[in-house]
Amino acid sequence: MPREYSDLNGRWTVVFGKRINNKVVYKKDGQKTYLLFNDCGQFQMTKDVVGSCKGFGINNKGVWTFDGKENPDTKVKPVRADDPPDPEMTEAAQEKLRKQVERELQEAGEQEKLKMQREQEVVTFRGRMDEEDEAVGDRLMKKFGAKIAKGF
Repeated sequence: MPREYSDLNGRWTVVFGKRINNKVVYKKDGQKTYLLFNDCGQFQMTKDVVGSCKGFGINNKGVWTFDGKENPDTKVKPVRADDPPDPEMTEAAQEKLRKQVERELQEAGEQEKLKMQREQEVVTFRGRMDEEDEAVGDRLMKKFGAKIAKGF
């Protein structure tokens, strides 16, 4: 499979209730990419659940073509329920993912801390909020007919 489509490797799941040309539709787990039987009588990979023959990946007599370029190395095979699961991540990959999640959580916590500190520096009733939160607060106060008393 071409490098730009390498994220399509892995498990695809049946989309319940969707059929194109009397065949089930498959969806790449975690993505909005579909494998289906198109109107031209070929399997194709596409971003939309439609049978038109305009997918980015089309199977023509067992050979997959991506964006007009043949790629004979690409294989698609069904997996049965009793097949062994995909191999688990290596310890190094798990550690890398754990560190990335920790970094993201730390950054989110720092952002929230800064926001809380900024709100505490103001002596008004509502504090200092983001523009979006200010607009929401204004709408709620108007809806309930609330007014801020002088001095707050």
